[in-house]
Amino acid sequence: MASRSTRVIALFALLFALVAAPATVSANQAKFASNRGSVIGSVSLGAEKYFTVNMRDGSTARDAALVANYFRKFGLQISVSPDNKILFAHGTYGQAGAAANTGFVRVQLNGEQFNRTSRPETYPPAIANRILATTIYDGPRMRPHNIIRPFGILVAPGSGYTPANIATYYDYGPIYSAGFKGTGRKVAIISCGTVLSADVSAYESLFSIPSNLPTIVSVDGGSTTQDLEPTLDVERIIGTANAVKVFDYVVPLDCSFSHFADGIAKVEADNPTMHFDSLNISYGATEDFYDFTGSDSLLTAQHADLVDIFPSCWTFVSSGDSGSFPSGGQFLEDGEVTVQYPASDDHVIAVGGTTASSKSPTLITRNREFGWGGSGGGVSGKFALPGWQVGFPGLESTSGRNVPDVAFDSDPNTGYEIVFTPPGMAQGAFIVGGTSAAAPTWAATFALVQQKRVALGKAKLGPLGAKLYSASMVSGNFFDVTVGDNGFYANKVGYDAVTGVGVPDAFKVWTYLAITTP
Repeated sequence: MASRSTRVIALFALLFALVAAPATVSANQAKFASNRGSVIGSVSLGAEKYFTVNMRDGSTARDAALVANYFRKFGLQISVSPDNKILFAHGTYGQAGAAANTGFVRVQLNGEQFNRTSRPETYPPAIANRILATTIYDGPRMRPHNIIRPFGILVAPGSGYTPANIATYYDYGPIYSAGFKGTGRKVAIISCGTVLSADVSAYESLFSIPSNLPTIVSVDGGSTTQDLEPTLDVERIIGTANAVKVFDYVVPLDCSFSHFADGIAKVEADNPTMHFDSLNISYGATEDFYDFTGSDSLLTAQHADLVDIFPSCWTFVSSGDSGSFPSGGQFLEDGEVTVQYPASDDHVIAVGGTTASSKSPTLITRNREFGWGGSGGGVSGKFALPGWQVGFPGLESTSGRNVPDVAFDSDPNTGYEIVFTPPGMAQGAFIVGGTSAAAPTWAATFALVQQKRVALGKAKLGPLGAKLYSASMVSGNFFDVTVGDNGFYANKVGYDAVTGVGVPDAFKVWTYLAITTP
């Protein structure tokens, strides 16, 4: 097996060749709205096409059947979600285009290639009046929020934080000692690419975790190619709550806005029978980039599904890894300050990042914890304050949704040890950070809260956002991160747009949410 240094260098190069990063938000939406890319080719009308149709609020079974039958007339296979809110379509680009009275072209925009419609979708009035949005427009790709540890700074174990290290650092020990490890709870994730059972098994063996492999749910044909992001998500979840059941909703590896929206739709459709405690999303794109690429209908579809998932299942979303500015392929103009979607959605918990340094690489206790420079944060240009932020002191804006809500260790220099097999390479242990390590940790933590509430005979916790902010006002529940910045915004006492209300003392927050809260 290659040395760890060789594997990290190789994987670092591989990921940056295949993956981009995250970020965005600004007031430039009107300016960006007309940029749809340069046409570079056609799309085969016989190529396979998946998409979803979101029905308008208040739609009945009869409405859903009417719209479903319309699409079936064009040869599309249609299934309807149990709540009649979403139609799942499968066929060809030719059939989809005929139904939507549009065509498809291949375009290049900002260095990225993707499929889009050649003109706006149009439908007969009786159909159009019942449709909120569709995902027929493919759009560019979502970006995962993970980073391999660079070399140099070691303020954490040289091999990365282990599950036991994190349990010590953030005070999970008393939760585990009380017998709560996620038994009977379920967490869903959405990923582009899949996770290998062999990697999860090796991770479990390495850290003496009982066997607990994820269930793979294929969406839009899914993918059989392993990817770092879902591997990190799954291993962070079972590393935090080793008995929780993880369901990985795998969309195609191209990770288009459309496929990702369909993944959220599938979770929404399954949730009434699956009863997920939480949903983890470790991907994003800047709000401006949705406008810039003409993808607002896809944001509308994603938002509608997140609204329907809420509040029976809480969604935790990584806030991004490029700070307050757009990154790489999503950079649009100098000085652009932005947040990412879906972290900016007003029906999710946005999770930022910290640098969690220990006393030494072998003495795992908090030395200093400060805002990580890559932590996505800022103010949404699309969503108003969610109810849990209204009236809360210290916000950057009293009108736009503030990002993030909470935080957890994300700096790759204080990253996590995971096991992963890069495509075409050998399996190995790697040190990974990013806010996509923080979000699944929070999703698993919430599952531990729900397990305790059920054990006490209480209802599952509904209004989590308000409860988290209330918990932060109780001394000791959160560690207030007051040092650091993410480029534009600085950490400060109280809420800030780098780490939100702070990082948890897991046992105290668990106690507050599961026991103290009615």
